[in-house]
Amino acid sequence: MKKIIALLFAVLLASCGEAPVQVSSITQPSHSWGDYHWARTEVPTILPVMTSIAPYWDAHIAVTTSAWTFSALSFSPEPGEPLGRNKRKCTKLSGVVHVCSAEYGRNNWLGLASITIDNNSHITSAVVKLNDSYLTSPPYDFPELKQHVACHELGHTIGLDHNDEIFDNEPTGTCMDYSNHIAEDLGPNEHDFEVLEEVYSHIDPYTTIGITEEPEQTGCKGRNPKCNGNLGQLVRSNKQEEMWIKDLPDNKSLRTYILLVQ
Repeated sequence: MKKIIALLFAVLLASCGEAPVQVSSITQPSHSWGDYHWARTEVPTILPVMTSIAPYWDAHIAVTTSAWTFSALSFSPEPGEPLGRNKRKCTKLSGVVHVCSAEYGRNNWLGLASITIDNNSHITSAVVKLNDSYLTSPPYDFPELKQHVACHELGHTIGLDHNDEIFDNEPTGTCMDYSNHIAEDLGPNEHDFEVLEEVYSHIDPYTTIGITEEPEQTGCKGRNPKCNGNLGQLVRSNKQEEMWIKDLPDNKSLRTYILLVQ
């Protein structure tokens, strides 16, 4: 399967003039994010990905959603809300990953991933925001960084944490690294899939996947990308990322990773 993914990387990236991404087999310790996962009643399951993105993100999201496919789960990108009206809001819907791009401002972050989880550690919704205020202007507007950020944030939405948080370490070939070697860490590696296969090795008594018409209630209001600070409590912070946790109604919680500008 990994050879097929590597070939797909090459075809899709070549179509927009970029170098192919390779899937690495370097093994690292487990980096599951709290065993959070989407609940499923059958295998394999298709996870809808709603996209409200500018056209120059299309190839990166196509590559990324294909790359994260494994035996239990695959992404299904589909048109999202009208880009001009809702790309900043990036509505969180139950059972969906919503990926948005917009000029969110030069406020020190490149990408953001939020997941809502229920009291059984099941992901019920997810949002990814890609900050074009940085990613479309120098020195951040190069394709390798766009690919790394898109892959990194999508990895969080299916339950992965960081693989390696030491910048100066040798690259392991996964976008889930903190990396000074962006060009070598553009996609998932074999160990990412080993972790995902373990986390998703069972089926559940109910499913949290599937588009609904009702938006998830997050208690998060306002136009600021950080919802005026209403992401909850800052529980982890370093020069690369912040992690926030907020309690929500119905025994749910909101967990957010913010990838900072270097």
